[in-house]
Amino acid sequence: MVSAGAIHDLDLVRRLVIAHNALEADADPLVAETALIDAVTTLIARHALERPSIVTLASDIARVKTIKSRLADDLLAPVTLAELAQSVGLSTFHAARLFTRETGLAPHA
Repeated sequence: MVSAGAIHDLDLVRRLVIAHNALEADADPLVAETALIDAVTTLIARHALERPSIVTLASDIARVKTIKSRLADDLLAPVTLAELAQSVGLSTFHAARLFTRETGLAPHA
């Protein structure tokens, strides 16, 4: 649940506009999906009333290595966030957040 009332967050608005434009423009699916995940994650991280604790597991490190390998193997072919997530057994949201948390970069970077 997010806080009641209007949210005044210009950076969040910018992220939502980027996601909207990428989705509307039929951009690279990985770019569009990652932008949407980034916007929603920002909304939750900044404005949720409760925040979960973050724990890194050994399996998380292996999953990030798998995602990196998959991205390196498919440099010319478009790959979706859903395909990356499926390859490591995670939801798109979890895969994007895990990758960004562990590497400091979005999957499409």
